[in-house]
Amino acid sequence: MAKAKLRTSPGRGKKFDTVYFDVEHVIGEGEEGKSRTAIRKVEIDLYLEKRFDQKDAPPPAQTIGVGVSARCEETGDAEFGTDLNAVLSAIRAKLDARFKIKWERWFLVKVDPTRSYDASGDGLQLSWRDIERGVTFGGDVLMRSYNVNGDWPNRWIIEPWPKVVKEQGRIVAAIPATGDNEKALQVFAAKIAELRKALAALVAPDEIERTLMQIAAAPISAMIEQRPAA
Repeated sequence: MAKAKLRTSPGRGKKFDTVYFDVEHVIGEGEEGKSRTAIRKVEIDLYLEKRFDQKDAPPPAQTIGVGVSARCEETGDAEFGTDLNAVLSAIRAKLDARFKIKWERWFLVKVDPTRSYDASGDGLQLSWRDIERGVTFGGDVLMRSYNVNGDWPNRWIIEPWPKVVKEQGRIVAAIPATGDNEKALQVFAAKIAELRKALAALVAPDEIERTLMQIAAAPISAMIEQRPAA
């Protein structure tokens, strides 16, 4: 078996190998259908290092041990030990923690039109659903949403966080999923339900003709306010 050629790296011992740590990242501009994930290789350089006796004595210093040093130039992480597998496990654990994305829960909020397919008319629906926002080690901001049509390995859609959040081509709002925001959205939805009841009262059998006579001259809000309380 041919021996690996040792390379000298000043102050770091002799470099004898490079291994790689896989990091998932996103390629694309965040437009629908144009983003995809790919694997990026992060280098871990391996050095053979000596440990010397630190006692005051005439040179050369006495070698008291030899070990392996693993270093990642990109992150500045390093590990040293006498067991190569243990050193690799330790530095990979560091890199895993460093590159792991901390996902925060956000809401995607939108108002959609609603229509009856067998009749004429119009309406609206306020809705919000969960998405997640994360920041990579390199500072890239990502958006993650659940892929309802994907299998388990492909259950997430990950893409760069866009400057303007869109869904099906429409601009929508994205807000942090705080407790206060969630309560406010629930209040908003409740007020829409109250409005729906008030509108239903305006088209009750004994009110609809009067409503239609007034609709062109008065805003709906005024008509609701003028209506006697039930």
